[in-house]
Amino acid sequence: MRSSEFPGQLCSVARSLEVVGEWWTLLVVREAFFGTRRFSDFETRLGIAKNVLSDRLAKLVEAGVMARNAVVGRGNPRDYTLTPMGRDLFPAIVVLMQWATAGSTAASARRFACSTASPGRKSRR
Repeated sequence: MRSSEFPGQLCSVARSLEVVGEWWTLLVVREAFFGTRRFSDFETRLGIAKNVLSDRLAKLVEAGVMARNAVVGRGNPRDYTLTPMGRDLFPAIVVLMQWATAGSTAASARRFACSTASPGRKSRR
């Protein structure tokens, strides 16, 4: 992770964006809240490229938002779980969902709904 994305900014919002401000990062965190733990499951559920997912997970682990844990299995599997610091992001995720749907019509609200369904996968809601 770069030392600072916003070197001239001393506010807490800028510091937060250094951790969770890249594309895909909050979606990875959202999936973790939905119970996703394995790399391949994040990849499938988000439709994200492996290199991007690997980068985002590594940065989240480095920042203390997620933990990478060894699990029993073939091929040296790992799973990723939210740390207490990561779980503290839940209210921010909820507020972003509410912000996106506030004052919207039913059609646009569906566009902003957080279904984890991807093509060929049933939603878990």
